[in-house]
Amino acid sequence: MNHWFAKIFSKKRYLLSLTFIVALVIRLFFIFNTQHQNEAIDLNIYRDGGQLITNCINPYDYNDNVELRNQLRQDSLAYNLWVCETQERWDYYASSNLPLSLLYYGLIDKVSNGNSNIYRVFFAVIDSILATLIVLILISFWQLKPSLTSLILILGLGSLSPTLLLWGTVYPEDKGLQILLMLLAIIFAVDKRWVVSALMLGCSIAFKGLGVFIIPICIFLIIDKPKNIFKLKIEQVKRLILYLVLTFIFTFVWFIPYIPDVFEMMKLRMATNIGGEVIPEHGSIWVIMMKAFPSNWAVIKTIFLLSIVVLWSYVFIFKKLNIIALSLFFLVLFVDILLLKGSMDRMNIGIIISMLFFYFIDVKYAKILAWYTIVIGAYLYYKLIMQVRIDETIDAMYTLGYVLLFCLYPIYYLAKKNKSEINTEENIKNSY
Repeated sequence: MNHWFAKIFSKKRYLLSLTFIVALVIRLFFIFNTQHQNEAIDLNIYRDGGQLITNCINPYDYNDNVELRNQLRQDSLAYNLWVCETQERWDYYASSNLPLSLLYYGLIDKVSNGNSNIYRVFFAVIDSILATLIVLILISFWQLKPSLTSLILILGLGSLSPTLLLWGTVYPEDKGLQILLMLLAIIFAVDKRWVVSALMLGCSIAFKGLGVFIIPICIFLIIDKPKNIFKLKIEQVKRLILYLVLTFIFTFVWFIPYIPDVFEMMKLRMATNIGGEVIPEHGSIWVIMMKAFPSNWAVIKTIFLLSIVVLWSYVFIFKKLNIIALSLFFLVLFVDILLLKGSMDRMNIGIIISMLFFYFIDVKYAKILAWYTIVIGAYLYYKLIMQVRIDETIDAMYTLGYVLLFCLYPIYYLAKKNKSEINTEENIKNSY
């Protein structure tokens, strides 16, 4: 048996090719057996955005070609009764994504003439590439040894990822490309291919905005993981500045045609997702708290936020936890904790990125996080996948479990560090 696993892992190219093929075949199977999902509300919104681009309408300027906008709202393509009920609502949702996302939809619309199956196939191909890249990270960075457990990790995080299958294929979503761009930005930063890394990072910011949270990770890797970020050599400072300039250019170039209207959209989206007056919806972890403690959930949220921020700040400042850990913490904090109206497709970005690159911090704990996503994810989601349905209460429970496990790492870190210090003292005493 061990010889068989060794043979599989020894041929990296075949393993990656097999991962892509398995991932794509499974996704195509679900696409063509869930045709009713071709009219999913999010998919229709993406198709509406694609139509705006192919018709050369500025998505963010609601006064641009009002007559054609009205026609697009009322036609049979991507029609959703609620979204299309008023022009104001249709305009808001059709333009509710960042420029690179809308250009991506426009590309698919140009190829497909708005055909929903082709949209879903595009998403499936991207998710299959993502699954393959995840496996590459596992075998290259995590350095998994040939074994049954390693094979389960590869399958569970790659081709058969429960949340990616449900919230990407069964329910058509585009967030796989956001995760892919962020992973590539970090991988190229590891390899010191800083121009390509800056390109991927800029695109990840222009696509969904969340790439901003991995800027510290990429910079930290580009400048060779300095022990003290306040004492850099002049060469490191020059490389840092050049990297940031390139990232800004590769981000900003996608926004130029839509300034200043795009910033109004961004401000409105932020206001409707974060704030004291916003009520939790969809798969937010605070939906559970609001149902359990309708009068006190906001107080619980404040106490929880203060506790984890103080805890993580303490280990970062006083116990030398590296900057990558803090960057991943802020990603999870924003995407999975602070956003109050997120669905699982968006929250999955924080979960997958933080889990995969926790190996920079502690590979053992990274595996704990990975096994959570596989075991709990399979238990909660495979039934939903086979039933072709979504239950956002389950999304909130799954995300809450991951958030708690992730945020408790400083306690694990302090316990491990304390144990190591005790063992060192004992070894010194024994040497005498």
